[in-house]
Amino acid sequence: MLLGGIGAALFGVAFQGIGRPTAYALFHATASPTHTPTITGSPSITMTPSVTLIPTISATPTITPTSTVTPTPILPDAVAVLLVHDQVTPSSDAVFSPIQIARVLDRSLVPISPAEEFENPIGALYAAFTYDLLQDGVRWTALWYRGVEVVCLETQAWESGTGGYGFSECSPTGGWAPGAYEVQMFYAERWIVSARFQVHGAPPTRTATVPPSPTSAP
Repeated sequence: MLLGGIGAALFGVAFQGIGRPTAYALFHATASPTHTPTITGSPSITMTPSVTLIPTISATPTITPTSTVTPTPILPDAVAVLLVHDQVTPSSDAVFSPIQIARVLDRSLVPISPAEEFENPIGALYAAFTYDLLQDGVRWTALWYRGVEVVCLETQAWESGTGGYGFSECSPTGGWAPGAYEVQMFYAERWIVSARFQVHGAPPTRTATVPPSPTSAP
């Protein structure tokens, strides 16, 4: 059995070496045709926009810039010409306090219940202030404006000493029309201080009085 197994092993080795060439020599093999796959064109991709552009909106300014610079008040020519005849040279040290507008002043010329708005009917209004380092003889001017119209004008040589309390009085002809007013004060030709206030309501109308007709005495 051992000899038979050894013989079978030698036959298998010999058959592996010479069996396949012998078979190809006796039987001619023909190659089977191989199908070549045809190339199918892939459909082209059509690009479609995925994002729609939104038109830009131009910003429209909602705030109109306004000028913050207020021109310095100047004397009207009718008053400035009077300064030519003045004999006293004004000092640059003169000062005024802020102006307060009131209906009434006390005995010390201090304003009682000053305000920035007034309701008609209104009589006279007072622009009260304190002052220091003024010189007697220098022209002092107070201008009361409604818009660009001068409703009251006071100009004269200063005669109230170097320091204390002062005022300007105004009672326009025809009453206080509603609107915005401004008081401007000058020392010589130099503007010193201003104050603004409002008047509301129509001024009272004045009724004409008929004088009595003369009667003959018996």
